[in-house]
Amino acid sequence: MKTVCLVLLLTMGGLAASDDHGGAPYVAHIGLVAPDILGVTIREGAIEYALQEPYVPEDGDIIHEDNFPHCWVIRNGQFIGALAGADKAILYPSDTVISSGLDHASLQQREAYVLLRSSNKPDEDGKQARVVYRKTRPHDKGRMVPWEFKAAYTHTVYLVFDEPLREGESYRLSFDGLPLEPVAFTVDATQLRSEAIHISQIGFRPDDPAKVAFLSCWLGDGGGHDYMEGLPFFVIDTASGERVYEGTFTLSKAGDDPTEDAYGRNYSGTDVHMADFSELARPGEYRVVVPGIGCSYPFPIADEVWRDAFRTSVRGLYHQRSGIALGPPHTDFTRPRNFHPDDGLTVYASSAALIDTGNGPIGYDVEPTNFGNLVRGRTDETVPNAWGGYHDAGDWDRRI
Repeated sequence: MKTVCLVLLLTMGGLAASDDHGGAPYVAHIGLVAPDILGVTIREGAIEYALQEPYVPEDGDIIHEDNFPHCWVIRNGQFIGALAGADKAILYPSDTVISSGLDHASLQQREAYVLLRSSNKPDEDGKQARVVYRKTRPHDKGRMVPWEFKAAYTHTVYLVFDEPLREGESYRLSFDGLPLEPVAFTVDATQLRSEAIHISQIGFRPDDPAKVAFLSCWLGDGGGHDYMEGLPFFVIDTASGERVYEGTFTLSKAGDDPTEDAYGRNYSGTDVHMADFSELARPGEYRVVVPGIGCSYPFPIADEVWRDAFRTSVRGLYHQRSGIALGPPHTDFTRPRNFHPDDGLTVYASSAALIDTGNGPIGYDVEPTNFGNLVRGRTDETVPNAWGGYHDAGDWDRRI
């Protein structure tokens, strides 16, 4: 067995120090989700986003306009991008996927995680996981050809051991046959973040009537994990480590409860337990700690938390506003005024009913090209006050 000597030391909370790995796989987080289950989050792949550029035609370019309003450009038999703008003079090329080449199936080979050694006992035989579960999701995607996308992935593998990992013990997890560096970590419930502990990172106002955290973990192909009812928790001040609140979890919603929405679905797929610390009103920064499992992200209790969240949301709307210029003093991002009638824009009314367009409630079932019926229904009637509104997808059209 080949063992690599280089060890990646994780920062507080089990987070990798950098997310810039050029698409190579790396361990982004490690932490317990149960005393005997170690969750290892691995990110791999990257997307290089294309930038709009002037379209410079070449002999032989083929432009497909049969999927209005999209104009696809084919050059030498290959899709090179889409044309945009009123005069189709802008080319939006394909994104680029940087693949790590990682075989996803190899992540569930038990032999890959055969070494889990105490960092203080390098010659001691390590523990071997009894079973390995995995869940995989895309964390980014890019468009390669029309309506074909590729993704960069985040995998979480769950290593289930025959006995709990010991509080206060330092371990090293090595990977055999996987392009990953060994990881050193210490089991400290007050410092090592667990993905099973969920809380609002916006935080809470001191006078909020409800302050809660949740405990749950879906293990991918391992299904939902069953936690014992009534597990203890406590809340600590992140600066001093002082325990400021203690309590026990109660079952909030069972994994087989089909009442999460009107369609009889349960989106968690596992039991969700709730920790209620609504009585805690002292301003500060805190973490919820579950003994034997880990802690939450830090969160604030402060008067301005909802104000800050509101300001962030409204700024998002402001940056998507159509018909006004963007710039100082309200934002450092600059963009000239767009789609304004004083700049020569003319908007014509259409006789098409909303229900007959791709933007209507029936959608593509009645209009597969989305805007076709809208354009075919154009009249000579102008709509001078049609400017304004918001760009709903960061593109040229405006939310109806």
